[in-house]
Amino acid sequence: MVVRVDDESQHIKDTKLRIIYLELQRATQMMRPCNIKPVKIIKNGDGWLCILGDGFPVELVRGYGKTPEEACLNFDKAWCGEAD
Repeated sequence: MVVRVDDESQHIKDTKLRIIYLELQRATQMMRPCNIKPVKIIKNGDGWLCILGDGFPVELVRGYGKTPEEACLNFDKAWCGEAD
C-alpha cells in the first residue's frame, strides 16, 4: 500500500486531535466534584452512595445510584445544585 504524503499528514493531524480530545476528557473527569472532594463511596442495599461528610444524618452532599458511577454522577449534580 502506497501512502501519499497528504494522507500521512492528515493521519498525523487526526492522531494529534484525538490525543488532545482524550487529554481534555481526562482533565474534565479529574475536575468532577466527586474526584476533588474527599467523598466516600459505600454500598447501601441494592445501590451505592457517594457522600461528603461524616455520614447519616449529617452528610453535606450525597448522590445515590445503582452503580458507583451513577452515585458519583448524582453526587456531582447535587454538588452543582442540579439534583432532582
